[in-house]
Amino acid sequence: MAYIKGIFIQDIYTNSSNGYTVGLLRIKDSDIKEEINKVITFTGTFDELKYKTTYKMEGNFVEHNKYGRQFLVDSYEIVLPTEEEEIIDFLSSDIFPIGEATAKKIVAKLGNTAINKILEDKNCLLGIPRLPDKKIDKIYETLLDYQATSHIVLELSKLGFSTKTAITLLKKYSINTLDIINNNIYDIEDDVDLSFLELDKIAKNMGYELNDERRLEALSIYTLKSLTFNNGDTYLYFDEMYSFIKKYTDNLDEDTFEYILLKLAKQNRIFIDKNKYYLDIHHEAENYITERLIKLNELKRRKLPKLETKIKILEEQNNIVYDKSQKEAITTALNNNLTIITGGPGTGKTTIVKCIVRLLIDIYQINEQKIALLAPTGRAA
Repeated sequence: MAYIKGIFIQDIYTNSSNGYTVGLLRIKDSDIKEEINKVITFTGTFDELKYKTTYKMEGNFVEHNKYGRQFLVDSYEIVLPTEEEEIIDFLSSDIFPIGEATAKKIVAKLGNTAINKILEDKNCLLGIPRLPDKKIDKIYETLLDYQATSHIVLELSKLGFSTKTAITLLKKYSINTLDIINNNIYDIEDDVDLSFLELDKIAKNMGYELNDERRLEALSIYTLKSLTFNNGDTYLYFDEMYSFIKKYTDNLDEDTFEYILLKLAKQNRIFIDKNKYYLDIHHEAENYITERLIKLNELKRRKLPKLETKIKILEEQNNIVYDKSQKEAITTALNNNLTIITGGPGTGKTTIVKCIVRLLIDIYQINEQKIALLAPTGRAA
């Protein structure tokens, strides 16, 4: 992996939703000596890049089929300028509330350590002509923001987060990012494109113990998600969850696991119904579906006339003969608000549904845009 260090001079393209950026950098230093003093195209995921700011980027040069040679950035950090000309250029850029003349006065007074001196004590700017307190505060706050942003991205990279994920977290949590992660890394799972197991690897690098209470809470949610998805269930029993979660812990006992589940229930993250354990979202979904089915079933029922005759016409048109149970299912479905038609593979469920839809469209003149079909499994789809 190579590094380049230089000044960001132009933004070619930026996707504001994910931070993907294509830009130009004037290289001042690199471990590839022939690149020094060149202007190169770079691509990667960034927080907001600042014009005329110096960045150190790590990555590799690649050859794009359409756009030619580019530097693909894997990680980056802001480098605050140290040369007097760089500092003047930096402080007189659009992000600061001063022009070149005032920037020169600051450098004349503070020298090439001006940035560090301002960060250490903003009062070092007092006495510079035409620099009121509001502007001093703005300069100081902007430098702090620079320093914090660079530090956060760097620290997240050290922990094992990709630059893309680090930027996502920075946009979400701003300067509180590291505090939130240090408090409970598992709290960020819903805000990043990382699974529990991926976060768990980073957590272990941070020193989390296997039976850390924060980890057990997240692991319990992961257990519920995994088993309900794999089994096609909406709730689980204690024993099946305990059998699963033990594999990821250090001799977790049943009492501790039960305590964790009760704690999650108090947080409204899971719902416990006697010996059934739901993810809260699944329990709410079941209740909603139940309420909707009851309302549908209580609506006024219709009675479609001459159904037997209509079914016979459809049989003749499609050269098919429905058996007694199939005709009963078709008639029941068309005369009721809610009907469950069940059966194993090859028992004629699709044939029945086709008949119901054709009768509604062709004979009873129901607008087909009003009919919705859905399949709960891949094979049925």
